[in-house]
Amino acid sequence: LHKLVKDPLNIFDVFVTLFALIELIVTKTAYMSIFRCIRLFRILQLSQSLRLTIQTLIGAWKATLSLVLLLVILIFLFALLGMQLFSEKMCNMDTTSPSRVNTSVCDNVPRTNFDNVGYGVVTTFIIVAGDGWRKIMFDGMDAIGEYSAIYFCLCFLLGGYLMLNLFIAVLLASKEEEPELIKPAIIR
Repeated sequence: LHKLVKDPLNIFDVFVTLFALIELIVTKTAYMSIFRCIRLFRILQLSQSLRLTIQTLIGAWKATLSLVLLLVILIFLFALLGMQLFSEKMCNMDTTSPSRVNTSVCDNVPRTNFDNVGYGVVTTFIIVAGDGWRKIMFDGMDAIGEYSAIYFCLCFLLGGYLMLNLFIAVLLASKEEEPELIKPAIIR
């Protein structure tokens, strides 16, 4: 019992198990499943390299926060540029896709459009994430011409690849700054 109480994760496991049993008996449903998911973090005790990676990520939070702020600014700027180029120009495009919406400006607009700042930011985030950005690019090319592909390619490359490389560089720099965390992993 003394060993059980000594480790805080064991106390957390007992807490989660008791709540799950009480919840199951009283309500016959499982709303506390988030606590059961948190129990998966016990795997950090098993893997030294995984623990080292998590410690490096936690140690690099300041630099990562400034990188996230830079990404937000980049997405906002590309959304404003997209609004200048494509606002109200994707109206009545020839398609029967169910992913079209009706706005106050025009009918049959793709859900990923630049008609306002909200749609522009979401559309730019989709482009930066690389999720279906080519379809958005082809819609933009249909709306204003083939040269609009330059905007989409720049947005995808600067937002996706440049930010990914900067994020990796921040993590590597953070790992180099903390050699006391790396040495135990190398010795073993």
